Amino acid sequence: MAARDDTYRNQRWLDIIFAASCLAMLASTIWMFADDYLREFKVVQRKGADIEVALLSQQVEELRSQHEEAFAKAKEKVLAMLAKYELELPEDTNDDNIAEQAKAVLREVTTLPSNSTLVAMQEELSALKAERDSLISERDLMVLAGVVEAAVVAKEEEIRQVSERVAELETAVQQLEAQDKEARKQAEEKYRDLADAVEELDKITRDRARIQRTIEQKRIGLAAKIRAWPILDAFSPPYRIRQTEPPGLLINYNFKQVQRADRCMTCHIFIDRPNFTRDQLAAISEQVPMTKGDYTVYASHPRLDLFVSSNSP
Repeated sequence: MAARDDTYRNQRWLDIIFAASCLAMLASTIWMFADDYLREFKVVQRKGADIEVALLSQQVEELRSQHEEAFAKAKEKVLAMLAKYELELPEDTNDDNIAEQAKAVLREVTTLPSNSTLVAMQEELSALKAERDSLISERDLMVLAGVVEAAVVAKEEEIRQVSERVAELETAVQQLEAQDKEARKQAEEKYRDLADAVEELDKITRDRARIQRTIEQKRIGLAAKIRAWPILDAFSPPYRIRQTEPPGLLINYNFKQVQRADRCMTCHIFIDRPNFTRDQLAAISEQVPMTKGDYTVYASHPRLDLFVSSNSP
């Protein structure tokens, strides 16, 4: 009987079943990644980051409006002082960084170049002191070894000569350091009115600049978003479970006291922050839309004195 070329099972149906199983596996893999990416606490923390940035931005604007008149006067004074000394701010200067830019300009004009003569003499002095200490050690070893007195006397003469040179250099270095200090003092006195104006402006903008830096740190950037992707979130993810072990919080398991873990702040991330009241959250509802449940999740604890103070149980 001749051999047959047909297969035991229908090849077309086998291909269809294999293709369907591959598609099902792909769909289940995508579903697994999506389910992990959209875990409830990650969604809450993503929105929480937006809320925190919005609240901090609101604080910046409030400080800006409160100190608007004082800031304008301080800024005008700084610009007048800079014009007086024919100094200019960098082109990228704006109201948010003018204090830092003005301080940089002030440092540049009050910092004198290093005195090359003084640096060279300080290096020579250090080398001579090391040489003197070495000679003293050699002399002490010679005395212990019972070397002839003439050799010890010769070594002491070397020590005396080096010590005299050290004393001379120390005097010269002290004089140069005093001159250098006086020159720096004169430079600071020359620009004293500019320094006072910059300090006044810095006091006004200090809190605003501090909050602005915090905003940049809290904002979830591109790198953090990439680290939040599935698989990559195993390496320093921006969203994670926050677990604490409060001391004294125990549970009895079969006559054994076991430490309990608290993960509440994984979602209630601002529960210990006094500035996250319901009223403040409502004020940013236009920037970050929130539901009624969000106010409960993101608001601080209603009794912070019982939650974060010494009265906390």
